Parts: sequence; C-alpha cells; structure tokens
Amino acid sequence: MVIVVALVGLAGVIVGGILSGLVTLHIERLRDGRAALIAGRLISDDLEYLRSYVRVGNERQQVVPLETLASLSMDAWREQRGLLAGNLSYAEWDALAIAARQADRYIKFVTKVSEETDGSGRELLVREQDDLKAVESDIAQGVESLRPLADASRLPRTWVPGFSWPVK
Repeated sequence: MVIVVALVGLAGVIVGGILSGLVTLHIERLRDGRAALIAGRLISDDLEYLRSYVRVGNERQQVVPLETLASLSMDAWREQRGLLAGNLSYAEWDALAIAARQADRYIKFVTKVSEETDGSGRELLVREQDDLKAVESDIAQGVESLRPLADASRLPRTWVPGFSWPVK
C-alpha cells in the first residue's frame, strides 16, 4: 500500500513537471512571437521612412539633407536581429538583411555628402542615381519581408486568465 501511494505521488510529480514545462515553453514562444512582432513593426517603419527619402532624392536627383535623416538609425535592427532571424523564413531574412545593409550604406552616403558640401547637399551623379534606385528596391523588398511577421495571426493562441476558451 505504501508503495502504491509513493508511485502515485511520483507520477503526480512527473506529470506536474511535464505540464509546467509545456506551459513555460508556450509562454516563452508567445513572448518571443510578440517581441518579434513589435521589432518587425518598428524596423519596417524605419525602413519605409528611409525608403521614402531615397525615393524623393532619386526623383529630385539630389541628396536629401542630413537633418531629414537625423531621427533614423538602424539600432533597432542591430538590437533585434537575433530575434527576427528565428521568426522569419530564410528568404525573408535575406531580404531584410540586405535592406538593413543598404539602409546603413545610404545613411553613411548622405552623411559623407553632407560633410563634403557643408550640409547643402548636391546633385546626384548618374552612377549614384542608378545605385540609389537599387538601394530603394532593396529596402522595399526588406519592408515586404517583414509583412508576414506583422500578421498577428501567426502568433500562437493565448488564454485569458479566468476564462476557459482560447482567444486571440
């Protein structure tokens, strides 16, 4: 009889440990998914903002003034890239990584031109115009690669405490 009670207690501990581990795993996956969703939206916004400046510069055939890019940086990309890598397909990740590199390259280009011309900017050379069209295209593809991540339906379902049915 004592052995049966001990075995039942041991089984309870094992089942409880497994359930606890599964719940913890689910909560961590939810947390990572939500963090990736937020990071994706922030980076997408920065890239879209930058893409609009590249487009305007191409249309006007001038380098945009450095002050317009003052609020832009790719810091969110640098901080969250590990999280995004685990939540994007290889093709999406590749497009985003290329877009981030192009964004950094463009910001450095505008900074260099601004320093050379005392901030007044200058007209783009034909070679630079072609190059910046490629930059705009790469950034656009990076923004598109984040669209599936921004779809909240990709997140696992969660349960509201106190209720027994799943909600989104």
